[in-house]
Amino acid sequence: MSDPIAEKKGVGLALLMPVALKVASPFFFIGVNMSVIKDIQIRSKGMAAQFRSDLPWAAISVVTEPGTWPKLSEENRQGVLQMNFWDITVPKVQIVPKELIFDVEKANVMLDFVESVWDKIDVLLIHCEMGMSRSPGIGAALAYCYHGPATEKVFFNRYTPNVCVYNLLVEQYFTRRGETPPLPKKQQDVVEEVLEEPWNPLE
Repeated sequence: MSDPIAEKKGVGLALLMPVALKVASPFFFIGVNMSVIKDIQIRSKGMAAQFRSDLPWAAISVVTEPGTWPKLSEENRQGVLQMNFWDITVPKVQIVPKELIFDVEKANVMLDFVESVWDKIDVLLIHCEMGMSRSPGIGAALAYCYHGPATEKVFFNRYTPNVCVYNLLVEQYFTRRGETPPLPKKQQDVVEEVLEEPWNPLE
């Protein structure tokens, strides 16, 4: 049975409903309820096509050009959100068309999707082209929002998350709840954090 598809013109996304990185660690996240921790997996576009899970899962599929999303496995899949936007780390770039920028509208669509599948899944796959900037930015933001500040650190240790994506998702998450968002991160803060705690590619 194929997933129903809802398309929204001018936004560059379609909602399809029906390096592995597990952020759950009982020794690391003090005070976090481990029973509700989701396994957030970060992948490149090529590796996302090979992803399989024995547990219920959903995916956020991000590409640069529309129509280039990889074909993902349907086994145990509960939903897929397809989006396209550029990997831009400057909040306002005048020369880039609006539909190619990750903006408030896209952030809210993404948060709506996550809310719709969160209680149905154990694994959330997030990919972009290379799996190094946009998808870690999304993963870090969702980890912060749903699991607390301590859980985002693993993403910043291993990647260079796109802070525009991260900041906008976190801001909208708290704004939607009527709460004050945390102070936004700067790209330089992310670079310094990564350099201070380099990760072992063999671990």
